[in-house]
Amino acid sequence: MLYMDNVNRIIFWLLIPVLLLSFLLFRILVWQNLSDGGRLSIGLQHQINIDTTTELNCLILGGSNAVFSLSAEQISDDTELTCYNLSLLNEGYAFPSYWNFVDSLTFDKDSIKHIFYSSVLPLHNDEYYYEKENNAGSGIGIEGDQSFTLIGRSLASYLANLLSGEDFFKSAKSYPLPNRYGDFDFSKYTCEYNNIGNEYGSLYWQDHDLLSGWTISQLNEMRALFENANLYFLLPSVLYGDNFEDSENMKMINEMQDAILYFDNLPNKVVLNVQPAYNDLGVICDAPHHGNQIGREIRTKDLIESL
Repeated sequence: MLYMDNVNRIIFWLLIPVLLLSFLLFRILVWQNLSDGGRLSIGLQHQINIDTTTELNCLILGGSNAVFSLSAEQISDDTELTCYNLSLLNEGYAFPSYWNFVDSLTFDKDSIKHIFYSSVLPLHNDEYYYEKENNAGSGIGIEGDQSFTLIGRSLASYLANLLSGEDFFKSAKSYPLPNRYGDFDFSKYTCEYNNIGNEYGSLYWQDHDLLSGWTISQLNEMRALFENANLYFLLPSVLYGDNFEDSENMKMINEMQDAILYFDNLPNKVVLNVQPAYNDLGVICDAPHHGNQIGREIRTKDLIESL
């Protein structure tokens, strides 16, 4: 009996505290090795590029679909516009974070005459919208959530990195700095699409008033920042899956068209541009809304022709 009491005391006063302290130290190490995938560096590079771009009159705005799949260089080469791609991965994680980032950049916003804004949010659903809202409420910035947490990847997943010959704290994907037009640099990134079966077309909006309100809100943000610009709201090219329902997709498009009618009395144009779907895996990079270099050329060409 005395022996069991000693064992219990050792477990309670020594073993359990050691395990808890080890777990806490491990989570601190994980936190210290968090990577934002280069997002803050990308934001800084945009500032440097913008500062050295002259006679800028056109911007591409939005999320990663525009980062990968639209080219300001191609627009600048093939039109009379001087364009820059100021879109961000994850669209800055939260809409206020993104618009604050754009607003913080020091360039002549009154000189911008054309805005091409592209977001995948309309192709998702209410849940995705609320995720963005929760990020905003948590104060998450363009680099993502870098806060300390006791919950995360398991120790086994880190050990698996070692067994596969990788770094113990192998981080999430890292993305290259944009070129001087703000475009994605495919020469420094390997496109690999492994998500077959997770294509777009299975998520649809339930609260269409929510979608309409968000559309108006985004356009108002752009109007406030770029008073002299024509606004082109793009529904991006994506790879649709077998569950795609055209009737549900049309409900979303019609709702956005109705929302855009709210801006009919403006002197500048406000246009909804529905871009054609990708229908070939050969033009996809690493996600169904990320075109590769060929997909980017195709989608940008379609945009130019629509003008």
